[in-house]
Amino acid sequence: MNDPGYRISLQPDYVLVERSPGYDVVLGEMPAFLRELSTYCDEACCRKVLLLGSKTTVNLSIVDLYDLGTKIAELRLQIAIVESHDASDDDESFLETVAFNRGGPIQFFKTEEDAQHWLDSS
Repeated sequence: MNDPGYRISLQPDYVLVERSPGYDVVLGEMPAFLRELSTYCDEACCRKVLLLGSKTTVNLSIVDLYDLGTKIAELRLQIAIVESHDASDDDESFLETVAFNRGGPIQFFKTEEDAQHWLDSS
C-alpha cells in the first residue's frame, strides 16, 4: 500500500491528522482523503479534527478552494488546522468562510494549543 502522506489517529478528545512534511494538497486527491477522514470519525464517534502539517504545498485556484470548502462542510466535522503552507491568508479566510457558511466550521491556527482550545470550547 502506498503511503498517502498523512496519518490519522484517535486522541482523547479529537481525531488527529498528521500530514507528512511537504504534503501537496491536490484537489483530485481530496475526495478520497475526505472519505477516509469521515469514515474514521464516524467509527470513532468523534466530530472534532486537528490537522497538523509543515511545508504544505497548496496549488488550488479560488474555484478549487470553493469546491474543497463545500466538500469539507458536507462532512459536518469541526476542523482545526495548524500547518505551515504556501497559501495566502486570503485563501485561508475564503476556505473557512465557504465551509462555515455551509455548516462546516474550520479554522486555521498558528499554534496547536490555540487549535485544541478552539476544539475544546465547542
